[in-house]
Amino acid sequence: MTYKNCFAIRTHLFGEREKNLYQFAEKYFGKENTYFILNVDEQKFKIPSSYNAIYFNKNKTLSDKELFWPHDCAWRCGDYCYYALNQELSGYDFFWLAEPDIQICNPNPSEFFDQLISFNHDFLSVGFGIAKPDLFYYHTGRLLSETPMTCIFPFTRMKADKIKTFYEERKKISKDFINKRKPEKNYPNDEIFIATIANKLNYSCLSLEKITSFNFKLFTANKDEALLANDVRNVGGNFILHPVLDETPFINKKIKRFESMLYHKHNVTLWMQDILTKISDAKVKRTLKDHFKKVIIRKIDDI
Repeated sequence: MTYKNCFAIRTHLFGEREKNLYQFAEKYFGKENTYFILNVDEQKFKIPSSYNAIYFNKNKTLSDKELFWPHDCAWRCGDYCYYALNQELSGYDFFWLAEPDIQICNPNPSEFFDQLISFNHDFLSVGFGIAKPDLFYYHTGRLLSETPMTCIFPFTRMKADKIKTFYEERKKISKDFINKRKPEKNYPNDEIFIATIANKLNYSCLSLEKITSFNFKLFTANKDEALLANDVRNVGGNFILHPVLDETPFINKKIKRFESMLYHKHNVTLWMQDILTKISDAKVKRTLKDHFKKVIIRKIDDI
């Protein structure tokens, strides 16, 4: 049986990484089935018209009267992209959802997708399984089930006829947050929510790393394991990497993590040593070193 697939790239930016992933997917799924999906105001940011794009927010396609929109919704609630896609598009059996900071190193999309195209499972992701209690959003999963599940959300596929059920479940738990009966910090993120609800409803789920020949060992959600694009630009073969960041977002992410650790009074010495040791780009390493020094000196001066 042949299934109809849509491939959508979840983003709020439009640069080389976004274009490259779009063109990669377009080669396999066709232009008419390849989209950008953006949780933004179309008046403030617009993808060039030569690309297919769907825009949504709490006032367009979806609604803040039915769904809760935390302040970091665009990052925390990637599953909202599935609901918007399902509202705007019809006739598909499956929707793929990917973030532009993944890197599929094999330039031939057929070698990856041909292995998966016949699977009829409800949800495919990386790392699907029981959540560990030390996971950051674990406590939010306990609102959904005694056994919170998780996955890594930057590269997933969902069966179209199951999206409505996930949407209805999101709307149910949203009520307590919209009415402020529960604090925002307890609102489940996409990974916990989708994995836990899928398990609770006995949906058929598989982990991509277990059903393909591709290597996902460098595919992670760990904030400290981001890869610098220049370092992995020439990696070939059947590797799928995440997150791969260009220089500026890479530096900004490390700085944000460093300042957060300082704010929460964590010991940053070993963390800094580990991060700087792994960076081969001399310019990036110097930029981070200089910033770390400035922040530490400022902190000492404030004592």
